Amino acid sequence: MKFYISWSRCDPVYSYYFNSTNMLVSPTSLYKNKSIVDKWAYMPDSLMIDSGSFFYLSKNEDLPLQREILDQQITILKNINIPAIICHLDNPISPSNYSHRKTFIAIEKTMGNAYEFKKLFDRRGLYKYKNLKTLGVIQGNNKSTIQHCARELKNIGFHYYGLGSVAPLYSSEEIINRIKYVLEIIPGSKLHIFGISRLDIMKNLIKLNVHSIDSSRPAMAAIYKGIFYSNPFRTYGISKAENSKSYSLTLKNPLDCDCPVCQKNPNLLFELYGAKAVNARALHNYYHLTKSLLKQANLEVIKKFV
Repeated sequence: MKFYISWSRCDPVYSYYFNSTNMLVSPTSLYKNKSIVDKWAYMPDSLMIDSGSFFYLSKNEDLPLQREILDQQITILKNINIPAIICHLDNPISPSNYSHRKTFIAIEKTMGNAYEFKKLFDRRGLYKYKNLKTLGVIQGNNKSTIQHCARELKNIGFHYYGLGSVAPLYSSEEIINRIKYVLEIIPGSKLHIFGISRLDIMKNLIKLNVHSIDSSRPAMAAIYKGIFYSNPFRTYGISKAENSKSYSLTLKNPLDCDCPVCQKNPNLLFELYGAKAVNARALHNYYHLTKSLLKQANLEVIKKFV
């Protein structure tokens, strides 16, 4: 199973510090009309570029046109010679306050954009680039809607497929059930699951032979002063932090660790404020999250730059 670390503009560039890094980025996280080559000195092993639809909807902004999103994605990839996957514009479905009518409209918009994306992709001759693959985003909130969308996208024809709108769900059973609905239509070898944060679910997806997942959990935990350690995997709060009581385990001092951050300055993890400390925790957390998946999935974490 391949693990993509979800990256935003405030996060550290993980490929600067680790080999075998796969990163998911959004057009909304990068500067317009700029290739990643113009911004990053070291490329990840592979990239996935989503449409940024969740960002627009979370800000109550109108979604751009599908052709505008594709233009941005291609600009991001200009002069890059690494494997990349691009996603069409989808319409995420909220787990609450979503009527049957709103769900139907969201799925119809998602499928309409998928058709347009595939047409534009073929018309522009992008299929000639062997390192560039497509991903159809499946939306729905129950078996019938999820499988309807999956079938339609399969008929359109994508290299890969991804299941969206699971990140806001709290129930691991509901998440696994939705994934199993898709697996009745799409083989696990072609399936990506967006926004998985819990390690127990990640390990279940390895058993289901899911192709790939992404998560922003290392950075999100870092923001809320959470520090990961592995073998076994656990999360600590910083004992002097204002939110320390929200953690069942807390630390005053760092534990032994061979991640790039701790090899240089482990005490930086325990600084409460500032982007430097948050980024240090994000890198440390990424190291331990992926290390915890190593034994069950074909993942690799190697120190690169300190």
